[in-house]
Amino acid sequence: MDSDVQTGIPAGTDRYIKIMELSLSAYGERDIDGYIARVGSGGLTEHGFPRLGANIGILNSMGIRTDLRDRFLRIMDICTLSMPRVSAANDFSVREICACILACEAAGTVSRSLIAAWKERLRDFDPVTRYDVVVRTPEDCPNNWAVFGALSELWRGKCCGVRDDAFIDRQIASQFRRFDAHGMYRDPHEPVQYDMMTRALLACLLLDGYDGRYASVLREKVLEAAELTAKLQSVTGEMPFGGRSNQMYLNEPVSCAYFEAAASLLSAEGRKYDAGRMRGAAELASEYTLKRLSDAAPSELTHVKNRYPRESGIGCEKYAYFDKYMITAASNAYLAFSHADSGTEPLPAYATDGGFAVETGPHFHKAAVNCGGYFAEFDTDADPHYDATGLGRLQKSGCTPCVCLSVPFPPEPRYRTELPNPGPMAICPAIDGKPAAACPMRLISKEEADVGRGITLRFERDMPDGATVYEEYRIGSDGLLMKAASRSGRISIMIPVLEFDGGSCAAVTAGDGFIRTEFEGSVCEYSFDGELSPEYTYYCNRNGRYRVYEMRGDALKVRIERTGAERS
Repeated sequence: MDSDVQTGIPAGTDRYIKIMELSLSAYGERDIDGYIARVGSGGLTEHGFPRLGANIGILNSMGIRTDLRDRFLRIMDICTLSMPRVSAANDFSVREICACILACEAAGTVSRSLIAAWKERLRDFDPVTRYDVVVRTPEDCPNNWAVFGALSELWRGKCCGVRDDAFIDRQIASQFRRFDAHGMYRDPHEPVQYDMMTRALLACLLLDGYDGRYASVLREKVLEAAELTAKLQSVTGEMPFGGRSNQMYLNEPVSCAYFEAAASLLSAEGRKYDAGRMRGAAELASEYTLKRLSDAAPSELTHVKNRYPRESGIGCEKYAYFDKYMITAASNAYLAFSHADSGTEPLPAYATDGGFAVETGPHFHKAAVNCGGYFAEFDTDADPHYDATGLGRLQKSGCTPCVCLSVPFPPEPRYRTELPNPGPMAICPAIDGKPAAACPMRLISKEEADVGRGITLRFERDMPDGATVYEEYRIGSDGLLMKAASRSGRISIMIPVLEFDGGSCAAVTAGDGFIRTEFEGSVCEYSFDGELSPEYTYYCNRNGRYRVYEMRGDALKVRIERTGAERS
């Protein structure tokens, strides 16, 4: 295994350590001291605090952020004393604390006596009463916390020499009914983040030494959707939108963890080409994360993909607060680091090559096209609490992700927005001014015979008044061409235009036949022959505030490019 001679870090994986360091840098000393004081007085209640301590300790074991050593020791003392006595999301935390203990032990950065004390405390731990999600009968089919608990118990065995193998087997067996026909994991309401997170953890179970009665079927399950998952990655490196905990900087490190673990499993089977593709996808996702986290000063870093102040909570669910979710990006990056096979050379990601269209099953209700450097993602039957039905993402390789659209606008968001939304919204048609973003879409055809000229998807959907709308989207190197038609009512097309991301304003201009928005060195231009509504309506998503215009016509062209790029 090649490595950096100075650090001993395997070649190609140092980017994960940098993501960990950047994530931790968002916590100032005063932030950490306040966190320690709150948990010290109020008790351990969730997994953000152990994650913070574990990541500091792991970085310390590599000689990084040793200035936080005393704080790290205080956090570990609180955690190792508390976790055997209280149920405080230990399902997540035991693995992370045990991995930290073993890293510090191997590096010799903590005394042997203290290491022994930490291990002894966690040895006296009852899985059945101290994990929150416990499988008790063969009929139980809990959410993905069961997988977190299984991996934590495996790591408690690696660290402390004791583990409940029957507990691990029961936890794993309960999860097989949650996979769809494509191999994607169905946590409640099918959020993409938890599909990929769960499959990453299950893959890590195998790589970390699980060889129980379900090892063979588990290997098959975690790899079944590997190619589909890689093809759903956007050209910018982002995981698909959809559901809760999305548009957070922890998302792409989850992708990295899954792709790296899948690559290691595939490589062990001799499937070097497939493994290389997975490593290329991990590389693309990590490049995205590094760039976005490096763009802000530590004091301005937020865990969600906008620039609103941390304390605003905009873009976040109630549970998705900074203290817990900023450091989670580091935890997920460490999963990727720990399971990377640096002996497998990365090959170009599917997202980089393009030239295909894919669909998920009906539970995840997504269709995507990658062609000519553009990526389009459609939600065909959106959860109104998180998304809207229609074209919810259009991105161009090398350009700012949200300059056009990265995620649609839910009518009843379960996360905080700057302003309430009048209803669901995406890039979509409307009939007589009524947007179709609440109406499910049916994919009726796709043409990808000559990807040089673009890939075309055709949909239809039924409006509440009985009218049927026909939609055609061609995506190629010249951008998007959208057409809509209906035998009933006047057709128009809704155009969301970025205005503000919480910190910076886009430059928006509109005139006869065009709208142009310029943001972070990228420009998105919408062109059309129809009449543009003189007024616009504000809609908000996790990324910021958008103006939504109505264009009274049946065809729309969208082109995205770097500012100053040569135009055809």
